[in-house]
Amino acid sequence: MGIAPKGLRAYFKKDTLQFAVLWKLSLVLKHIFLAQLGEYLLYRFETIQEKALKKELAKKNDYIQKLEIQLETLREIIQKQ
Repeated sequence: MGIAPKGLRAYFKKDTLQFAVLWKLSLVLKHIFLAQLGEYLLYRFETIQEKALKKELAKKNDYIQKLEIQLETLREIIQKQ
């Protein structure tokens, strides 16, 4: 990060933190502080990745439902034989 330990300690003692510093800390520590802060908001937000995963899950749930209908139909056919 290019900051002396003394300077880093000073950042953590402050009540506020500049966005650039928060960004650098996120990169160095491999932790998404901005997302963590977002969890404290009163409203829910979704990332692009979360939206894509929800869409994929919905498609797979639809596919499972179709397979369950087919399975039930096959069971009925087998029972009639």
